[in-house]
Amino acid sequence: MIQTFSELFVSEIEKITRKRIDEIEQKDLDAINIISFNQLPFKDKKRFNFSDLIFLKSLKAITLSGFDIQKDDIEVLNMLPNISFIQFDFCDFKCDTISIEKSLDYIVFEVCNGISINSLYLNTKSLEIIGLENDKKKIDVTEMNENGELKTLSINNFAIKNIDSILNKMPKLELLNIDGSIVNSNDLKAISFINHSHKEKYVKTSTL
Repeated sequence: MIQTFSELFVSEIEKITRKRIDEIEQKDLDAINIISFNQLPFKDKKRFNFSDLIFLKSLKAITLSGFDIQKDDIEVLNMLPNISFIQFDFCDFKCDTISIEKSLDYIVFEVCNGISINSLYLNTKSLEIIGLENDKKKIDVTEMNENGELKTLSINNFAIKNIDSILNKMPKLELLNIDGSIVNSNDLKAISFINHSHKEKYVKTSTL
């Protein structure tokens, strides 16, 4: 292809297609629907050109590990026509808000820096937020933005405040996973009718 791609993109595309980049045609890129890009987390990073992803017209799922995420990068993800799954692992967000306008089936944030619960504007059926097991950063559910489509929510390894107000933000919620998180025991009782998982052998309920 004549197009000049970033080094990380070329490396992964060559691995998937088993062709050198100068042998790859658009039809080869069109056949790719799942891809993953990985760097060592929170270390010196090579700049990844997110605009390369536009050439993956059939892409449905992407995992990004160890990247600095800028506002422009989020905008590129919103331009992918068929994307339904996004996972960020050990990423460092450099933008004030994270707005995913695409209608997703699933989005995951695992041990990411630079995000706060009120900075997430998502249109997804399932959301997973995973923190460090021994960190237990605080999350106040009342600060979460509304998501009328969310059916499955996982908030793991956090100290969660006002969990009893979750349905005010997510009226269609069917499954709540708060394994590893600290919650107020009375708040948890108030939402006992929701199908939820809270493994108390890992962390006891308490007053926050």
